[in-house]
Amino acid sequence: MPNQTIESAIETAESIRKLVLSMKLVHEASIASNYVTLSLGISSIIPNSLQSSDILLQNADKAMYLAKEKGRNCSVSLAPFS
Repeated sequence: MPNQTIESAIETAESIRKLVLSMKLVHEASIASNYVTLSLGISSIIPNSLQSSDILLQNADKAMYLAKEKGRNCSVSLAPFS
């Protein structure tokens, strides 16, 4: 989501997460929940020539795994990389 603050990205992620949860999509194979849930990782960087976009993806991936460790069905953000 270019040109967005980390706060607006968190708000968007939470809106999506809550919308999916409200749909009560049955997930019979899940051991975590009877319904489809989302664990979302949010990261932010200000692009420059010294940082690869890989850093953004790595931090988002770390945040997603932290969300899963927190019990799933939540959003976790990592502070902007500087």
